[in-house]
Amino acid sequence: MARKLICRWCGNKSEIEFMEKVTKGKTNKYYHKEECYEAYLKEEEFKVEEALKRDSLYQKVMDIYDVKALPTSYYMQIEDLRHGNRIFKNQKIGKRYREGYDYDLIEETYDESRSAIEWSLKNKAFVNLSNMLNYGLSIVINKIYEVERKRDTVKKREHMEEITNNTKDPIVFDDFETSYKKKKEDNEDFFDMLD
Repeated sequence: MARKLICRWCGNKSEIEFMEKVTKGKTNKYYHKEECYEAYLKEEEFKVEEALKRDSLYQKVMDIYDVKALPTSYYMQIEDLRHGNRIFKNQKIGKRYREGYDYDLIEETYDESRSAIEWSLKNKAFVNLSNMLNYGLSIVINKIYEVERKRDTVKKREHMEEITNNTKDPIVFDDFETSYKKKKEDNEDFFDMLD
């Protein structure tokens, strides 16, 4: 009798010949060869892309504030923004996962808000780095919807241009002929009588 293993993706048991082995560190994880293993690979690729975007965002923030490290609380606030949770004043509404704004949108909003953040750094008195980061993050949160809407508008415009450029044959309307004949009305002289 062959040994049965549990798939880490779907939780179902299968024999070892139907499973794909993935070794991470000292642990071996098994996935069904077809759908579960491919789903696992897609998830891993997505996680790598997310990590690159997150690192780029953190580097952008460190450049704006001219610091070499960010406080741990800031990382948690960015993760809450990414997942769609509320950030300030203990307004947590529960754990969500990837329902908020993407890292690249947050980074783009930091680019758009850079002048306002730099102005606040020069003209306001902050107690510490966390206060500076919170103030800048509140500026970003106020602008993020506007940046997202602008990005969506650009995507829609590009999509429409792509559709119009991809149509090989222009739409041509054939001449329309009708068999309708206008009736001659007896009331044509009605307006003549008013003169």
